[in-house]
Amino acid sequence: MRGTWVLWRHTPKNTYNIQYRCNACRFMQCWTSTYFLHRWWQCLGQFRSDQDGWCKAGTAVGITVTCGAKIDAEIDAACASGYKQKIGDTPGWGRVGGAGGGVSVESCEGCAKLCDDKMSDGCRSYECSPTERRCNLNHAENPTRGSYKDYNFCSAPATKEKVATNTGKNEARKEEAACASGYKQKIGDSPGWGRVGGAGGGVSVESCEGCAKLCDDKMSDGCRSYECSPTERRCNLNHAENPTSGSYKDYNFCSRTTPAGFKWVKGDNGSTCDQTCANIQMIADASELNKLTTNELVGEAFKKAGYTCRSFHGKRSYPGTPFSKATPNDDCAPVIPGSSVVTNRNSHGHHSPLCYCSQGGF
Repeated sequence: MRGTWVLWRHTPKNTYNIQYRCNACRFMQCWTSTYFLHRWWQCLGQFRSDQDGWCKAGTAVGITVTCGAKIDAEIDAACASGYKQKIGDTPGWGRVGGAGGGVSVESCEGCAKLCDDKMSDGCRSYECSPTERRCNLNHAENPTRGSYKDYNFCSAPATKEKVATNTGKNEARKEEAACASGYKQKIGDSPGWGRVGGAGGGVSVESCEGCAKLCDDKMSDGCRSYECSPTERRCNLNHAENPTSGSYKDYNFCSRTTPAGFKWVKGDNGSTCDQTCANIQMIADASELNKLTTNELVGEAFKKAGYTCRSFHGKRSYPGTPFSKATPNDDCAPVIPGSSVVTNRNSHGHHSPLCYCSQGGF
């Protein structure tokens, strides 16, 4: 829906309403002459351009409300295709996977694209102002308070319901959004508040990525799946790989795809993979490390270890490869194709090795 509004006249000082001429508008912008603060007044209903309408101002008595003579800001469609508008706001400048946070966008379609790109990090909704063109991303699917300015809250309630023109691409998005990298979504539930190694049991988490990390940390105790609600943000861990009953609320059942008994781990700076794996009573396996010959492969493996690469380094083969430097321009390094890396040495004290650990031998 598109429209503009033009001021018709404003009422005298110490009153609460502004009368204006409305042409399919939803919001108009005013500011108080006392504090020079921008405030937004919502139209009460839809009106033809030849009628007068009223905006509910709600300003404090004694503040003079003055509106500009004309604003040409167009109102774009509230939400991008595949997202559903919900009335309200999530306070603050929301971020998911480092994106959002009030970042400037050319249009709100760009904000939707950011959320699409961060589905694997748990993006479930975005908020965007068509006039300010600033963008927030949220893990939550639903707003928690009343609307803020003209920011539209756009939710993807379940990515499996999201409309997409490319079915194959949409199927990949569903799986990414529902479960962390290294896990596959399965439909159903394991009743009760599952625990493994003392973790889980409905514990609160900041995001479902945190629940996946708990399962990763408890792999040696037999964690094979986790269940997490993106709205309640509560986490269960299971020994079983498959659900045993129908789905419960919006809890996603996520089953491990990494073979049982193996785990990707990011070591400390300067450490070796032998040391890193021994610390969790596992042993280092170099065979999987030698396969990480591209940025995509090493980036995906680091994600399974709970780390997102900020950038990529040139390919290397010296001891300690593959590694991360945690730098903005040359972070994660793949392995030179055809080379064989070692797990018992690290050439650089500021390199954090990526290790593939197995339970063999323990």
